[in-house]
Amino acid sequence: MTLGVTIYGAIQNNVFTSKMTEAFKGMQGSPDTAGLTEDPRQLFQSDARAEIPDFILNKIVHAMSDSISMIFTLALIPIGLAAITVFFMGKTRVETHSKKEYLQ
Repeated sequence: MTLGVTIYGAIQNNVFTSKMTEAFKGMQGSPDTAGLTEDPRQLFQSDARAEIPDFILNKIVHAMSDSISMIFTLALIPIGLAAITVFFMGKTRVETHSKKEYLQ
């Protein structure tokens, strides 16, 4: 799980950064978004959000939303693989000894 969280976190960070770059590409005097890509938790603090103009905040929130949606979509791949694996396992059960056999 730790490895999965790390991999999906890195992918989400890269997608978010690329969406931010794409959103502000070609804007004259584009805003300094480096701080937001390094620490996007600032977006969830009301005082920091209040300082960001609405049209810029909408682009940032859209980039964050797209990156999170993509990660949830990618997470469906291992879920699907696990479901297929379970389906092909059939009704085979692991045989265990009963407690009575251990006590004797």
